[in-house]
Amino acid sequence: MSAPTFDVLIWCKNAVKAVGYDLFRHVLKRVEEVIPNIHRKIAIDDYSEDKTRQLLRELGWEVYDNPSQGIASAFNEAFRIADCKFVISIEQDIILTKEWFKEVYRTLLSDEKIAVVQGLRLPIYCPSYMRKFEEYRFEWFKRHGIQIVSIDNNLYRREVINKLLPVPLE
Repeated sequence: MSAPTFDVLIWCKNAVKAVGYDLFRHVLKRVEEVIPNIHRKIAIDDYSEDKTRQLLRELGWEVYDNPSQGIASAFNEAFRIADCKFVISIEQDIILTKEWFKEVYRTLLSDEKIAVVQGLRLPIYCPSYMRKFEEYRFEWFKRHGIQIVSIDNNLYRREVINKLLPVPLE
C-alpha cells in the first residue's frame, strides 16, 4: 500500500502586504518541510493586488480566483478543487511547527470517526506577551473541555467535509 498523499489549501488576500514577502515565503516553504507526500498545493486568492499570486506561483502553488469574497467562499472553492483523501488547510500568517503534521495525522488516524484535527495556533506576528496569553488560553480551554474551532491549520478527511458543503457564505 502506498503512502497517502495530501492536498494543501490556503486562502489569502494581499498576504505579502499583510505579513511581508519574506515571512509569507517562509510560511509557504515550511509547508514543504513539514508535510510529506504533497499532491497539490492549492491557493484560493481574493484578488490580491500585491505580489501574493506571483510568489505562490513561483513556489509551485496552483492559484485560483475566489468566486465570491471571503473565507467561506474560498473554503468551498478549495474543497471543490481538492481531490486527495486528506486535505490540509493553512493560514497566510501561521508557520507550522516541525511536529505539527505528525501530531495531527496521528490523531486523525486514531479513530475513523474523527473528521478534522486542528493544530495549536500561535500567530507569528504577535508580541511575546500575546503568545503567552494564547498559550494560557489554549491550556485553559483544554482543561475545561472547550474546543477551539477554526477552518485553518487543520487536517481533514475530505469525503466527510464534502458531504457538508457548501458552507454558508455569511
